[in-house]
Amino acid sequence: MSNKKQLFIYYSYTGNINSLIPMLCEELNIDTLRIEPTLAYPRKEELFWERYNDEINNKLTPPIKEININFDDYDSIIIATPNWSNTFPPSIRTFLTSGYLKNKTIIPFVTHDRNGEAGIAEEMTMLLEGNNVTSALVFQENQLTKEQVNEFFNQLEY
Repeated sequence: MSNKKQLFIYYSYTGNINSLIPMLCEELNIDTLRIEPTLAYPRKEELFWERYNDEINNKLTPPIKEININFDDYDSIIIATPNWSNTFPPSIRTFLTSGYLKNKTIIPFVTHDRNGEAGIAEEMTMLLEGNNVTSALVFQENQLTKEQVNEFFNQLEY
């Protein structure tokens, strides 16, 4: 496991990633930053899917809540994202295209219900030019164990 200072950035609509935060903080000794849209997604299913489809299909970058963190304090950035229709949620797209990250090692964590990683690390690489994007840790929903985390970081070269 690396001794480098790491920041864990995440978006979680359903709470799958939220539920892993305590274990990840213990295993990785990380700081956390939650990415949140300025306008929360509606809980009414029909309205949620209408917005979801519009934002995903049009690769929109909706406003996100203000971020007050000095990224220069971190050597590597873990970005945890759900797989939404084989890409990341629009709030993560907004963050990735905002220019916050420069000359960093980016470690994608991708949670999914059935579609796997689906090229999300490659898409991050394209959006984060000038950063080193590693292979992704991929897990289903909130089914991530300490052993998987440790094995992934032990094999990761960065």
